[in-house]
Amino acid sequence: MATTTKKRLMSARFALPLGAVLALLAFFFIYYFVVITHHEESLDKRAFRSLGAISLQFRDLVTTYGAVFHGAAMQGKAERKQGVLTFLAAQGSKIDDVDECKFSPDKAYLLDGQEADGTTANVIPYTNGYSLELASNGQCAHVPLSDALAPLVASESGDVFDDVVLSDASGAVLYQTNRSGVHVDDLTALSLPGNTKLPIAPSSSKGVVKSEVTTKQESSAHVSDVFVGFGGSSIVSQVSLAGTIYRAYMTPLRLPLARPTASARGVGVKLVLCGLMLQKHFTTQSRALPFTVL
Repeated sequence: MATTTKKRLMSARFALPLGAVLALLAFFFIYYFVVITHHEESLDKRAFRSLGAISLQFRDLVTTYGAVFHGAAMQGKAERKQGVLTFLAAQGSKIDDVDECKFSPDKAYLLDGQEADGTTANVIPYTNGYSLELASNGQCAHVPLSDALAPLVASESGDVFDDVVLSDASGAVLYQTNRSGVHVDDLTALSLPGNTKLPIAPSSSKGVVKSEVTTKQESSAHVSDVFVGFGGSSIVSQVSLAGTIYRAYMTPLRLPLARPTASARGVGVKLVLCGLMLQKHFTTQSRALPFTVL
């Protein structure tokens, strides 16, 4: 009887289906633990590359604006505002909003002319949202963040993110693309101490809503810096916005020009660039089979 059962198991009738099942199981485990993991790492790397490209081009833009405006402030010194605007127009610059720093929170320092040897940069609330403020020789120029960032986001992020947000170091949102229809006013909740961070690949609904994130423990403590507890490095977290799950990619961005300060060692304003990707989009892309396999 035992011999008969053994022969049946070894026969082609049983061996072939069993082999097919084992092959399918092997393919599933390889696909799930190797292919999908690799796809997820690739998507994370692509997201951070996109943010890095936006950050680099924005810094280059600020540097260029700063150099041009400093030259205009020196050349148009005698005629003040009109002289500066004339020089900027002759240079073909897009900077066309200049005043004597009357809206600047650092007005007293800037009008002392202590920054005459260079240009300082800051981000301030202005007439229509937040603007990049460049100051030199007692003159201030204002470039709306939307005008500076929108073309960079469109060219560098493409369809990578469902939304892109820029905030200051405290988490207050300065600019948002508003692609998703969900308006974020504070990034602080996305990185409170105790939040569960998703691992980063090695080497590698409408209306204003409050950001919510999956956490190990609830915390309402005030956080003065979005990157407190993370060492100032790039992070990715899974967050809930208006009941929808997103992956939030955050990376620090520091302006290349020093902010207005009496200190001789002034550094650039620290900002945070955040890309939001719907988790369902991430899941769909990470599990899609390559055309070569199909």
